[in-house]
Amino acid sequence: MKRRTFLRNIVLFIFAFLFGYIFKKEDENTILQLIDSNRVRGKDAKLIAEEFKVLTEQSVDTAINVKTFGAKGDGIADDTLAIQDAINSLPNGGKILIPDGTYIINADTSLKPNSNQTLSLSKKAKLKAKSNSDASYQIINIVEKVNVIIEGGFIEGERDEHVGVNGEAGMGISIVRNSKNITIRNTHISKCWADGIYIGGSLPCYNINIYNVTCDNNRRQGMSVVNVDTLTVRDSFFTNTAGTLPEAGIDIEPEKYSTVKNVTIDNVVCTGNRSGLDVFGWANTISNIQVLNSCMINNREYGLSIAFTTDIIVLDSLFSNNGKNGINMARDNVNVFFSNCQVLKSNYSGVKLETSLQRNKTQNIGFTSCIFKNNGQDSPNLYDGVTVDTEDLKGKIDGVTFIQCSFIDNQVIKTQRYGLNVGNNTRVMNVLIGYGNKFRGNATSAKNVSLINTLEME
Repeated sequence: MKRRTFLRNIVLFIFAFLFGYIFKKEDENTILQLIDSNRVRGKDAKLIAEEFKVLTEQSVDTAINVKTFGAKGDGIADDTLAIQDAINSLPNGGKILIPDGTYIINADTSLKPNSNQTLSLSKKAKLKAKSNSDASYQIINIVEKVNVIIEGGFIEGERDEHVGVNGEAGMGISIVRNSKNITIRNTHISKCWADGIYIGGSLPCYNINIYNVTCDNNRRQGMSVVNVDTLTVRDSFFTNTAGTLPEAGIDIEPEKYSTVKNVTIDNVVCTGNRSGLDVFGWANTISNIQVLNSCMINNREYGLSIAFTTDIIVLDSLFSNNGKNGINMARDNVNVFFSNCQVLKSNYSGVKLETSLQRNKTQNIGFTSCIFKNNGQDSPNLYDGVTVDTEDLKGKIDGVTFIQCSFIDNQVIKTQRYGLNVGNNTRVMNVLIGYGNKFRGNATSAKNVSLINTLEME
């Protein structure tokens, strides 16, 4: 395709030079325009050469419109084959333009971008999945591809029209099996039978970027992260996930065959889900997760829930008005650090570091310059700002540090029982209440700690 375009431009150039025309760009079309005969020929030749250079450079990054291939965008016709024909017409890469309209997609077949392609939807373009009864589908399926960009517009599943009740694997965008350098940006993904975005497969994906994306009202997850090395999620919203468990805004959860590492979540909002962000390494390793400048608010159970993780850093983030705990750390978390975070108005304890069914231990957990405020909204004087304890004899908690934190209840009717409650339990050890902590206004007392496991420093 690129070779034919290049040869066409050579012919146009020769014609223009011999007969006195220049190239002119009108919208997406290139036309020839006659030069004024009074102009200087040397200047005209230079102009022609410059225009030719621009045109041939543009041909390297070929862009085509799906309507050229018969796509209707009328919300009635099945446009799957027409759009896929447009994709297939650029086997070596280029941009596929999808103008305003609603394009019905057979998600059983899927749209399958090639490597080095950009699928670009206009602001009012929508890819809408056709109603089906399948347990598994993908509206866009990226498999073993590199350098793919999906941008703009709307991608909408068919959960409202789905035939049947079985299955939980209908995806908006699926990125799987050794796909590399994939970017999803400026896109709204909603109403999928399962996940807005799925990243995984039997082989890891590498360098995946999610920028300015909204995943709303999907049935299982806003986004599932199963098998990846290096993922960045920035300036995005994951909202109102409900229908079948786990129902997280973002769920990071590898399978037995996979791992997840080197993930950055920056300036992300998760709200209206069962859990805002789940990080679960039940089956295999999760390591090096960073959560920065993010908000996990008004979720039905947890803002953040983590288990079986290593090397987690959470900075400058807000966990507020969540239905159970703002932060839940159930078991086997090692090297987890929070700094400049606020945990506010949880229905239960702000932070529940109360383990059960551990395989090994929870170790080296740190809180610096964090605020735990007005938690225990569900039942006054029953839940704490932070609870540290074990619920059974499985494993232990070794090393929890608080430095320059504030444990506060400033409500008229106090709800936060203790600012900090550390169980009188030999399986909990080396809790350090370091310098600069403040306790004020808690319903029962500032703290409930035991000398057998807690050291306080002024």
